[in-house]
Amino acid sequence: MAIVGSGSGNDVATALRMGAAHVDAIEIDPAIRVSRDKYHPGGRMTTLALRCRFNDARNFFRTADQKYDLIVYGVLGFAYGIKPCVQSARGFLRVYARRNRRSI
Repeated sequence: MAIVGSGSGNDVATALRMGAAHVDAIEIDPAIRVSRDKYHPGGRMTTLALRCRFNDARNFFRTADQKYDLIVYGVLGFAYGIKPCVQSARGFLRVYARRNRRSI
């Protein structure tokens, strides 16, 4: 699965706790991971099932070659007034193309 805008790690921690085999945590700001590792109540997330990707969501899906069973969107900059890529048809189609055919 992919979590876009993984931020403080709550979605990531829940996915791992619920048994996700693999999680790509996509976050644009590497400083957020430092904060997550330091302050998240679940502690530092170190597992082979987690891969942190520091990239803009639009660019990540434009260049990604993997497919996902589930793609989850976090806040994606709403607090900063940034228009997320999911609000555009082009952005949605890029994400849609990255899902597995049998995905949700």
